[in-house]
Amino acid sequence: MTAFPQVTADLNTSASLVGLTLTAFFVGMGLGQLLGGPVSDQVGRRVPLVTGGLVCTLGAIGCALAPSIQALIAFRVLQGFGGGAAAAVARAVVMYVTTARPAAA
Repeated sequence: MTAFPQVTADLNTSASLVGLTLTAFFVGMGLGQLLGGPVSDQVGRRVPLVTGGLVCTLGAIGCALAPSIQALIAFRVLQGFGGGAAAAVARAVVMYVTTARPAAA
């Protein structure tokens, strides 16, 4: 069972706005992947990976403490952005240290 009804009640909002939080996460994740990979190619892998993880964590904390649906949506974008950047960099690291065959397993 999803938490959407509880979030809707807790934040006194509509179900469609709560559903928008999921969309916001995926938009942020896509943007994070688009920017995280090229940035890691320019400055190295470690800093973007750690930064992405920290941004995702801060976004998650913000989500947990969000006082309104607008804040929750904003923090979900931030969470997705950090997670997307970290995921793109992690994938780049795997491809860098392995050949394509073992990376797929």
